[in-house]
Amino acid sequence: MHISTTMTVFFTVDSRHSRFQPLAVNLALIQCLINNIFLVIGDLPWLESLLFLSTKHFKNFSLFRSSVLLKLTILSY
Repeated sequence: MHISTTMTVFFTVDSRHSRFQPLAVNLALIQCLINNIFLVIGDLPWLESLLFLSTKHFKNFSLFRSSVLLKLTILSY
């Protein structure tokens, strides 16, 4: 079985309350997703999994806006 995954992540940050730079947050979130890719794919709903992983990664997740776009394309044959 071959699995091909395409992922697009868009994550906005409320800079008024956050000390993180948007680019750094994007890179850290993408790295978190890469480290937990099978967990994200395996757990449903995927958005809940994404928010759970984000909350684990960022302890001050409540300071962030939850504008998230995640696109997964899974092909198996």
